[in-house]
Amino acid sequence: MFDITPQRIDKDEIGSLHFPNQALDHSKEKLSYLTKALQKALKIGNSYKNKIKIVFYDATGLKEVETTVWNSTTENVVLKNGICIPFNRVVDVKYA
Repeated sequence: MFDITPQRIDKDEIGSLHFPNQALDHSKEKLSYLTKALQKALKIGNSYKNKIKIVFYDATGLKEVETTVWNSTTENVVLKNGICIPFNRVVDVKYA
């Protein structure tokens, strides 16, 4: 198996990306991990104003954005200015 390096993008570019409706094929354990990781990211952003990295797939490939999380639901990861990443397209959350 090999690793794919995500393309780093600015959060302001997310609004122009296309996200397929199809969810990524995550196990229940992976979904639980992502839910907890995004809740932790939300606390880190609100309490300490620290940024995290979110790795996700759009229609063209793997992307990574460094940002703060303003809210997280089962539908979307909400960033500043109402920018959203569909939860079902998130691959990983990394803490700086």
